Amino acid sequence: MAGTKKRLISLTQIRMGPLGESGMMGTTLETIPYIVPDSAVMTIEEPPITELFVEDADFPDIVISAGQRKAYLEFATRDMGNAAFIAAFGGTSSGTTVWLADRTESLITKSVEALSVSYNGSQIRLDLAKCVIRGNAELKYSKTDSGMIGFNCYVVLPDSDGEKPIKRVII
Repeated sequence: MAGTKKRLISLTQIRMGPLGESGMMGTTLETIPYIVPDSAVMTIEEPPITELFVEDADFPDIVISAGQRKAYLEFATRDMGNAAFIAAFGGTSSGTTVWLADRTESLITKSVEALSVSYNGSQIRLDLAKCVIRGNAELKYSKTDSGMIGFNCYVVLPDSDGEKPIKRVII
């Protein structure tokens, strides 16, 4: 197995777009360009538990599941165009030079797809059918460092019972 890089995952692209019909994974996804290297992280947390102990015992007597699993994809882009601002913060654009923020904050829900580079002839694609997008910006006014728009894509249950929240596909 030496030298196969089978355990590494590097991204080649991230695409986002509106939810598909009947709450399924979207099919009209747009590529988010200029992803900041090493900024993308997909986290699937373990569900919380409650441990009940008895006196003088080293291990729990009972373990109770205390909630649901959380999953989210984080990444950042160096793209400062209108499309990146709209994807992260909502709003609209006026022509090609002006981004207009919404007057009120609203939840942005989108389908998200992350695609790895090819290793040993295969790629890993993560389909996140429905995510709540929360954006942040670090807009540096500097001669030596560029600004970034950060995305936190929180996976939520899709609207359709036939769709899974996360799908990993080897292509």
